[in-house]
Amino acid sequence: RWMHLAEPWRAAAREAIAGRAAAAYDPVALWAPVMKEGATYQFDDSGGEPGASDVTVVTATVIKVTRDEAGTTAELTWADGGGNDVTGSLPRHVRVHGGNVWFSDDALFDADDTVAFPPPGPETQAGLYTHASAEGVCYGTGPGPDADDCPDVCFAELCVAPGRGLVGGAGTWWPG
Repeated sequence: RWMHLAEPWRAAAREAIAGRAAAAYDPVALWAPVMKEGATYQFDDSGGEPGASDVTVVTATVIKVTRDEAGTTAELTWADGGGNDVTGSLPRHVRVHGGNVWFSDDALFDADDTVAFPPPGPETQAGLYTHASAEGVCYGTGPGPDADDCPDVCFAELCVAPGRGLVGGAGTWWPG
């Protein structure tokens, strides 16, 4: 029962760590492991349960990296366990430059589907968010402040950890 009493302290500690993580936010360094051709990341939704049934596996592979005055851009492919393309809503291109991060389906980043994420903190752009914690940073989208009630899953996010690259995600961008 004493652990319940410690919870407010833990919440305060998590907030302090997240605050330091947000203050030290450096997207170029954070995304550096992803900005390497051939980098591969595999995800599954087993929840760490050995032998779990009906597990969806997704593999992200960086197939091309370009560097220019607009920033560094990684082009990714996303495939399921059978090798089928499941890019769907997952970002095909990620660009970083200075303190900015963009996701887009379009390599030119000028299409309507380009998303520019705010720095870590509270939502600042119609449902877009960037949450920093001690473990890493998650970029996502959810209902904006004036949105109607959501009947199902109403968010999507992709998470990156310092020195590790892509580490997970959840929501409507993901198959399964």
